[in-house]
Amino acid sequence: MTCPQGFAQQRTATLNRIRGLLSELGIVLPLKAATVRREALQHLEDLPGRANTVIGQNSARDARRGAGSMPHSKRAQSAVAFSAFLGLPTLPRTMSFFADPPSLLPLAQRERLARGRRLATPGGQGDLVWHVWGERRAGEPPVVLLHGGSGSWTHWVRNIGPLLDAGRQVLAADLPGFGDSAPPPGGTDADAMVAPLAAGLGALLGGEPVDLVGFSLGGLTAGLLLAEHPALARKLVLVGAPAMGLVPQRQFELRAWRHLKTPEAQAEVHRHNLAVLMLHDPALIDGLALELHIANVQRDRLPRRRLAHTDILARRLPRLACPVHAIYGVHDAIYRQYIHALAGEFARRAPDFRGLQLIEGAGHWVQFEAPEAFDAALRRALEE
Repeated sequence: MTCPQGFAQQRTATLNRIRGLLSELGIVLPLKAATVRREALQHLEDLPGRANTVIGQNSARDARRGAGSMPHSKRAQSAVAFSAFLGLPTLPRTMSFFADPPSLLPLAQRERLARGRRLATPGGQGDLVWHVWGERRAGEPPVVLLHGGSGSWTHWVRNIGPLLDAGRQVLAADLPGFGDSAPPPGGTDADAMVAPLAAGLGALLGGEPVDLVGFSLGGLTAGLLLAEHPALARKLVLVGAPAMGLVPQRQFELRAWRHLKTPEAQAEVHRHNLAVLMLHDPALIDGLALELHIANVQRDRLPRRRLAHTDILARRLPRLACPVHAIYGVHDAIYRQYIHALAGEFARRAPDFRGLQLIEGAGHWVQFEAPEAFDAALRRALEE
């Protein structure tokens, strides 16, 4: 496609302006435009914040002139506009730091998780952050983990190691609006996460099908994602997923905590909420469980989520082309006495339902409360 003359002149001027700005910072690029297109974005990520912002805003402003509207010029979105304007793909960025694993994990587990990488893909109002461990192996699709509501990748801290031991690459997202990820565009519920997740998986893996594992809200989101983009997954594993339409009313009540003045008062409410929703055995609400839960709920920026209390997952399952597995704690607080009706409902809704595995003695956060039993169940589902 031929560019209008005015647009071509603006792009050449912008390339020259960016090359000049980079040269002032000691980064010299050849005159050849193709070299600038190939290398400039990489250097952009290495610049001090102010220089990064100036170059990114220049690029975003000129991109709007030639290519229509662009996202708001926050740093990550300036980089996206910069890429599009120069004819570059919107590749995932390697971020400059990896969040410390929870401090109360055993040292060996902390050190192993700390060897992961943080990547970022465009996520609506900023970055969608992915935590990645291991390398891809031929014949073994990556395992993608989607956490639950008011959570982050740390919902899976006890399960990543066993997946790595099995030779799998692991990608754990911070869903939009949780953890280190920016809120999604155009909504505050699971349906608003579908577009950035689909784009992120495409950028990270180039369309390679994955084994997708979703916990709670992450399971609901995974179902919505595959209903719209069925080619993204080889199989789906739902863990404690809501929105199956079986429960006539909410089975638990959480307490508010943000208005409380002292950390002690807040911790008491956090213990209550973990007990009524997340963990069946109150004795397991230890320092690690509290550390994870408190850090996660403090970064929840998506209030008023409603889809989990509907039957939207049940209504989307008929669209799924891949095998569907389910793993739940037998004492899951979302379902309680309705838990044993799940298998029949899944079989009725999902065209290729492979079975429900119930974990004895565990509640909603089954992969944390009973990690060995859960990991064995997940391994069976992934290897089938």
